[in-house]
Amino acid sequence: MWNTIGHERAVTHLKLGLEKGQLSHAYLLTGPRQVGKMSLAMDLARALNCLGDERPCGVCDQCGRIERGLHADVRIAGVEAGTSRGGGSRTSIGIDQVREVQREASLKPYEGRYRVFVVDGAEHVTSEAANSLLKTLEEPPDQVVIALLAPDVDVLPPTVVSRCQRLDLSPTTSAVLRSSLMASRTIGVAAPASSTPVPAWGSHCAPSGRRSHGPPVAPATRPPRPSRPPP
Repeated sequence: MWNTIGHERAVTHLKLGLEKGQLSHAYLLTGPRQVGKMSLAMDLARALNCLGDERPCGVCDQCGRIERGLHADVRIAGVEAGTSRGGGSRTSIGIDQVREVQREASLKPYEGRYRVFVVDGAEHVTSEAANSLLKTLEEPPDQVVIALLAPDVDVLPPTVVSRCQRLDLSPTTSAVLRSSLMASRTIGVAAPASSTPVPAWGSHCAPSGRRSHGPPVAPATRPPRPSRPPP
């Protein structure tokens, strides 16, 4: 089940690539803010690692871990994915983040079939970081897919754009959104979320494979003692 709404052409393109085993090693997803770029990137990550017959199934362990932001092989690099070396807030995606992408990309997948790296806000990549990223795009490791998210191709170096498969996303009409919400209610399925929480570099995450123990349970209380009758 693909959570992406209103971008049938892009979804169909990725589905055919999955069926034929002809997916690209790098995708450039363009479009305005909140158009669904991250949702599509997360759908691709789930489809690549899904254990079900129809990928992404949305119910297997791999899909669930990606949906909950617990999957060790799905990572996001972005301006808001941590702090700079000096301790302040990031204003760009620097060379240190790209080198972390390259380091993890050189490793085999830890728990899934593919390592998926999402560069959110690729227009904020510095020139130095873009040149370093270009090396990975030119010689992609096996079982690695990179998704760059940007508002338009003009904000990226042409050398980076030329090494990615481009998928342009346009705003979805209100009618399409209403139809999707009504369909979700009819079949009793929750409406797709606009984005999925995923571990980002610079954030503190629990070790891979560690399960959440759920919400804290209130301690049991003893029943009140019966009051003694007055003497």
